Amino acid sequence: MRTGANNTVDEDPAESEFRRLLRVYGEPSNLNPPPDLVARTARQLPPETPASALRRLYIRRILRWAILALILCAVLLGVVLLFATGPATTPIGGQVGFGRTLLTLQLILKPIKGLITIFGLPLLLVGVSASVGALLVLSRNSSAPQDLRAGT
Repeated sequence: MRTGANNTVDEDPAESEFRRLLRVYGEPSNLNPPPDLVARTARQLPPETPASALRRLYIRRILRWAILALILCAVLLGVVLLFATGPATTPIGGQVGFGRTLLTLQLILKPIKGLITIFGLPLLLVGVSASVGALLVLSRNSSAPQDLRAGT
């Protein structure tokens, strides 16, 4: 109820009635919080903020995808250089920088091509399956949820 010109609310009757009803029904009374509540809660918080942990997670994911894309490009370039006729038939030839780099890569990959032709397709399948298996194991381990709290 409002009293006077200053528009203050007189809560004494309502408050006393509320307390009386709490006592009648045996409701608990107000307790003071423990003195170390804030310190205890602050100790349980992680050392970094959730935003920085999420940012670090996204950076790791982007870095993994970039490395995977780089490896894929290198493998594709190796396959092209391994089974192509070589940079000598390109208009650039092996005389300038890029053509010389392609020629060097092709000459490096020639022994690998010889190994594949000597030992055959099973060796290639074992190598590819081992690489795929290693990538799957790494991706499963890195995508496991991590507890952000310190000490656990």
